[in-house]
Order: sequence, then structure tokens, then C-alpha cells
Amino acid sequence: MQVFMHPDLELSANALIDASLGVRYELTTDAAWLAKELRREPCVEDLVPVFARHQGVNEADAQRALYQFMGLLDVYGGIRITWDQPLRLFDHFKMSMVWRTRYQGTWSGFVRSVTRAYWLWLVCLTLMLGCMQMFAKGELASVWLIMPAIALMTCVIHEAGHAAAAKIAGVPFVFLARSAGLAILYRTPEGWRARFIAGCGPALAVVFCGACWATNNVAALRFVCTIAAGLHAASLLPFLADGKTIWRKL
Repeated sequence: MQVFMHPDLELSANALIDASLGVRYELTTDAAWLAKELRREPCVEDLVPVFARHQGVNEADAQRALYQFMGLLDVYGGIRITWDQPLRLFDHFKMSMVWRTRYQGTWSGFVRSVTRAYWLWLVCLTLMLGCMQMFAKGELASVWLIMPAIALMTCVIHEAGHAAAAKIAGVPFVFLARSAGLAILYRTPEGWRARFIAGCGPALAVVFCGACWATNNVAALRFVCTIAAGLHAASLLPFLADGKTIWRKL
């Protein structure tokens, strides 16, 4: 397995500087050494014994510490992983579901991150409904085949709302995508900016669902829009991600 640090991250003494977000992450001496070695030797299998000798520990403990460090970098999309053996399809799939990929906060970055985040869900759900249609001998309404696309579109619009709000508020951000979903990493906005960004995502998704419900009289489509609107609105509750930001310190 090869691990490459994202070019957004610049090493400076005992710190990592995030060029896109303008944030400085302070590191311990050992973590800074490990980051420099990771830049020099991306192959995990070769780096583990080097790290073990440097720390005076066995290779199992060194590997555990290295993976922990990689997990910390992954929180803000700071690493990219490739596999030396291309036929290990399960490892590739597991990596795409777990590790995040960072994309710039641009239109191009948004399209690429959305594609990475939702293509697998779209394909699987569409195939599932296609099989149901086949076993039902065509009696299943064709509109159900587009339901996955409508449901995922609400998620895309939710994240687009956050991104547009961040642009308006002048807050730097990047997209973090994996096959299980999409998130946005900000440079920790405060006050009205944080609440504005948090609220725009679910608000835009709810408006989209309401517009779809009002302009269509297909019962199945209205049902999906109602459920999706409820789920997006629920994200504003105080114990969920967007709600925590909005209700914090109020």
C-alpha cells in the first residue's frame, strides 16, 4: 500500500500548513518526523520497519501508530492511498468506502466529489429497482426507476447549499468525498457565518423537495419528496450536524 500526502499540505518544522484552508496544524516531534518520512517513503510496508527502529518499538506497534497517524490525516482529506496489487478488488472497494478524497472548493471539484460520493449508491439502487421491475413483469411503475436519482439529487443540492453559502460568506472550504457520502471541510467559521452555512444546505434541499412535490402529481414522486424533505429538515435538530452549529451558543 502506498500513501501520498495531499499537495495542499506543506511541511514546516513541526507543523502541517493547509494551503487551501489557510490553517496550521501543530504536530508533535514524532508526528512531524513521521510526516517527513511519509513524504520520502510512501510505501507503508517499507516505512514500518524504519519507524520501528526510530522509535525503538516492535513493528506491530509501529504499524499501529502509522495507521493512527494516517487516520488523523484522513480527517481532512490529507492523504491518498493506492494499492500495489491491482487485482485486490476488495481492498480497493474497502479503501473507497473508508478513505476520503479531497477536492478543491470549485465547480469542477464539486462535480468530481459528487460523482465519487454518489455513483455507487445510484448504480446499486437503480439495479435493485430494475430487478424488482423484471420480477414484477413490468407491473412496477416506471417512475420508481428514477427515484434513486431524485433522492440523491436532494443530497447533492444539500451540499451545494452549504458550498454556495460558504462562497457568499467568504469562508475557504474543500470537499471531502468517499463512496459512502460527501462532506465539506471549512476553515472553522464563527458566528453568523457558521449558522448561515449550516442552515443553507438543508433549507435549499427542502425547497427543492417542495418544488418537486408541487410541480408533480405522481404519488410515488411526492412520497419520496416528502420523506427526503423530512430527513433534510431533521438535520437542523440540535443533536445533529447542522443543528449543532446553528443552535450552538444561542
